[in-house]
Amino acid sequence: MVERLTVADVVNGLIRTVSDRGYSSFVVRTNRIDRAFAAAYGRLLHLAPTYGLDVRFRIALDDAGKSRTFRDALNAASQRDLVSFDNPEYQDMRVDHSKVSMTVSYDRLPGDASLYEQLAEAFLQEYEGPDRELAAS
Repeated sequence: MVERLTVADVVNGLIRTVSDRGYSSFVVRTNRIDRAFAAAYGRLLHLAPTYGLDVRFRIALDDAGKSRTFRDALNAASQRDLVSFDNPEYQDMRVDHSKVSMTVSYDRLPGDASLYEQLAEAFLQEYEGPDRELAAS
């Protein structure tokens, strides 16, 4: 049986996994985080059949290298209090591990923890990239 997977599911699982790995801050003022999510999305498309998932969204980067779908999902995660953005300029995104671990359960997400581990690996590999400062604390 195929299970429906939304962008909110992926963002929730990804936030939970990177938070579990100790990451608590990400730069959002550039397209760096968008490129990282696009890399995770590419991995997801490859893994979806193995996990029996129907991916119900598409990630496309605009001319500035940003994804409206991903940015909207981050804003929704902020409204659910999973992440916060530094004010007033929204340059960094903060993740509160205790809130995320209490709110996001792998048992309630399509796939399982191993899926989100693989997506986080692709995300972090692109996000950190060669010669980039690490935004994790």
